[in-house]
Amino acid sequence: MNLYGSLQPGGVLTALYPGNSMTLFDGTETPAGGMKSLAFARAMGGSPTDNGITFYASALPAGSVVEIEGANEDIDTSYQVLQALSPDTNGNASYTDIGRAAFFRAVLSTAGATMPRVIAQR
Repeated sequence: MNLYGSLQPGGVLTALYPGNSMTLFDGTETPAGGMKSLAFARAMGGSPTDNGITFYASALPAGSVVEIEGANEDIDTSYQVLQALSPDTNGNASYTDIGRAAFFRAVLSTAGATMPRVIAQR
C-alpha cells in the first residue's frame, strides 16, 4: 500500500463518508516503527447524528502498537495521537473517534514480526 505523503488518485486526499470504509494498512507492508498510512479526510455527513469513525486493527502481533492520529490540517507535524491500539489476546484492537478532526491516519509506532491490517469504518 501507499504510505503517508504518496499522491492519491486525482491528487487529493480520499474523503471518508458515512457508510464507507478505507484500508489504511492491508497487512502486506514490511513492518517498520514509525510507518505512516495514507491520510484521509473526514467527509461531511448528511445526517446530524454521526457515530464517528471506528478504526479496526487485526493480526497485531504481541508488542505492536498502532497509533490513530488526527489533525485539522494535513501537515505531518500537525497530527496528534488520539489513541494507541494494543492487541488483545486474539491480536485485535479497535477505537471509535467521535471527535471532529478533519484528517486521520494510522501509524505503526512499535512494529512486531508481522504487519497488522488497519481499517477505518465510518
